[in-house]
Amino acid sequence: MKRNKGLVAVIAAGLLFCSTPAMAMGSGNPYEDAQVGLDYVVYQPYVSAGLGLAHFGMNPCKNNHDEQIAAHYGAGKRAFVLVENSSTWRCLAASINIQGGVRTTLTRPSADMLTGTTISIISIGLTRHEIASIVANLKPRYIANHLSK
Repeated sequence: MKRNKGLVAVIAAGLLFCSTPAMAMGSGNPYEDAQVGLDYVVYQPYVSAGLGLAHFGMNPCKNNHDEQIAAHYGAGKRAFVLVENSSTWRCLAASINIQGGVRTTLTRPSADMLTGTTISIISIGLTRHEIASIVANLKPRYIANHLSK
């Protein structure tokens, strides 16, 4: 029971960390709205191990450039936080940790004028298969604008 209280406290702290709401652009999709104002490719998980989006926020990176995305899925014993930022511009925002959580970090390439993305998934209570499925189903919100001749 003591561990559960600690876990709840850590998740609550994570929610406070990602308390800044994303700028609303009106699409109804926070990832799409965030892509409009960021200089890196934003990725949205299309598989989330059956966990719903509990909170979406953007945090200043203190690098005079972009913000960091922090999206929290699920609650309690099964949850994960998806953190995204530019792989070019080092984000100096406080790192997000979940006590006992498993961190999976990957880098995705740049596209057109946007820099690449560093993505961290901090999970608790998910299997390796579920984490791999989330990673495999991260889709970019940026769509290249190719003009035909």
